Amino acid sequence: MIKLPIVVFHSEQWDDTNSYLNYKTTGVLVNEMMSFENFVSLILREVRFDASPSSIQLSILLDYGITDIQTVVQIQEDKDVTWFLSLVKGQITRHPLVAHAIAHVSNMDLEWFSVVDSGMDNLCSLLPSSSIDDDFQILTDVHVSSLSSTFNLKEKDMFASKELLSKSFYYIAIKNNFEFKTVRSNSKSIEFKCSQDNCPWYVRASRYKGGELWRLRKYIANHNCSINVIQTTHKQASSSLISDCIVKDFSSFDRSTPNDIMIHMRTKLGVNVSYYKAWRAKELVLNSLNGEAKESYALIPNFFMKLKEINLGSFTAYETDTEGHFKYSFMAIGACIEGWKYCRPNISVDGTFLKSKYGGTLLTASTIDGNNQIFPLAFSIVDSENDAS
Repeated sequence: MIKLPIVVFHSEQWDDTNSYLNYKTTGVLVNEMMSFENFVSLILREVRFDASPSSIQLSILLDYGITDIQTVVQIQEDKDVTWFLSLVKGQITRHPLVAHAIAHVSNMDLEWFSVVDSGMDNLCSLLPSSSIDDDFQILTDVHVSSLSSTFNLKEKDMFASKELLSKSFYYIAIKNNFEFKTVRSNSKSIEFKCSQDNCPWYVRASRYKGGELWRLRKYIANHNCSINVIQTTHKQASSSLISDCIVKDFSSFDRSTPNDIMIHMRTKLGVNVSYYKAWRAKELVLNSLNGEAKESYALIPNFFMKLKEINLGSFTAYETDTEGHFKYSFMAIGACIEGWKYCRPNISVDGTFLKSKYGGTLLTASTIDGNNQIFPLAFSIVDSENDAS
């Protein structure tokens, strides 16, 4: 079997420009046809990594040394290995492989920190699963119910994602009643600075060693701007963040109005939010609890198909308009059709409004059984009670 020579860089770190620095080099011979699993095992053995396959990240440096910003392609499955081996034929030094141990953040073993919900008296609390280096913490999740207590971050702290990093500073901005703007944001780095020009508050973070983690590189937490600049709404109080804050404080979102949410955010958290943000936050919470109406309507055909398989004798009908949009649906369960034989020969049809985003009317047909109990016969969703439906 033909073996291809490849160059492997390993045992060092990535920088902000996707360059792999201070690496060691190893030459490896690989079979031309190889699965991803076998490829990873071979690389681990050849570079003598004492790690599991799941903790190794394999990447390709395209056109290495030709450009200042390095293009990196990750190898994650069989087809990536095949593509890489066909790419390096005759040009092994142009496209080296990088084997990076993503599980080893430092020379000592680390345990993940979790930021967890701790009730209305606290923004969040850091709960380590075991002891960790005091120089930094790794945040993997944030659940918020209040912004009243301190939530401190420092340089070298790490985050599981860019979104989590941004969200954490949104909380800090709300807690301290200031706004910031995004100076730069891309797949490699992000920068924030205070909205007031003369304020020194500043944040810079970037990917850690080209992996999924993000590290806080520079953080100036001091403010010298006035806290009275925010009057009507808060830039960092997004609808998504508001929904996180209110999800446990309203027993019934169907009955809570946007004004209720605005009052809650102002009295409990000291944040002014617009009517639109409050309305959108309520919609996000309802969607997370009940699912989106659009997705639910799309499931009706599959639901009808399964219903007729499981409950034999069921009758269903589904109609769309000329553009493929939902129009009408009808359902009579087989067991109800069979039970009709033992009911009084009277049918009552009634309708109720659907209060979802798309509106409509739910029609029901029912009768009375031998015990004088209401017995449902059929259900239908229509636009309204009219001759066409």
